[in-house]
Amino acid sequence: METATTTRRHPQWLALRFPHLALDLHSLGRENPSVPRAVSDMLGGRQCIFDLNTAAEQAGICIGMPAGAAASIIGSLQLSV
Repeated sequence: METATTTRRHPQWLALRFPHLALDLHSLGRENPSVPRAVSDMLGGRQCIFDLNTAAEQAGICIGMPAGAAASIIGSLQLSV
């Protein structure tokens, strides 16, 4: 007669990192890297930048900057809310 042995499995984890997921989702079909793009959301009662591409960063936009200030720095900024 066979006896079933109980094996204890350890939990398995998988960590995924998507550093620009919000920007990637808002830029689907518009992947021109030379166009400055940013994504903003409410942060502390203000609309602030929380993700941006390299073109926007090189133009002086940074994470945490108010969206209005970012739009005034780059008139051609494509801003997603």
